[in-house]
Amino acid sequence: MGTYPRLDAYCAARVQQYPERVAANATANTTIPPAGTDFHWGPWVNQTPEMAYNFSKVDGNFSGTTDEILEWAACKWGMDQNIAKAEAMAESSWYQSTVGDNGDSYGILQVRAAPDGSSASANNGWGGYPWTQKSTALDADAQMAYLRAVYDGQSYMGNGGNGSPALKGDIWNAVSTWQSGSDTGPDSYTQEIQGYLASQAWRRSYPLHSAMPAGVIP
Repeated sequence: MGTYPRLDAYCAARVQQYPERVAANATANTTIPPAGTDFHWGPWVNQTPEMAYNFSKVDGNFSGTTDEILEWAACKWGMDQNIAKAEAMAESSWYQSTVGDNGDSYGILQVRAAPDGSSASANNGWGGYPWTQKSTALDADAQMAYLRAVYDGQSYMGNGGNGSPALKGDIWNAVSTWQSGSDTGPDSYTQEIQGYLASQAWRRSYPLHSAMPAGVIP
């Protein structure tokens, strides 16, 4: 259905090596779901055939530090690695153990298992619980798969219309939908992520290096 996802091994061979910034992530960072695992993806995954296809390729088949995992997932889905890292600051402050939305969202990029009023174990949102909690790579892989579909105009929101902003080819409109669930366009959420991106806040909060490459892994 398209250029993406890239092979897991292709991206694993291209990520830069970094020490871990948050030691508490270590167990989840080394948890790789067994091949053939049923992730219990929910109905939101099936909004379009393209979105469902992307999620069928999510496997979390990578182990590394948090930086390395985010770079691997971004590479797999052709996203900017530093946008993924800025999202991790906004969504979880770099902690895979983060639980949000009253117990319905999990992980480094906060994949929402269920909507308000449902237990996460129902997996009637994006689904993925408990693996989105157990595995940093699975959580990041899923969120990047979503972002790819929206960026490609392959979500139920399509490519805009009725005065709403076009999503296809606009990364910030796509990022906005992860929180809003609609094509409302850039908002305070994206402004927060843009701020983290501009300052590379993960470096300030958890410093390791004086410089860090940006962009999409070729």
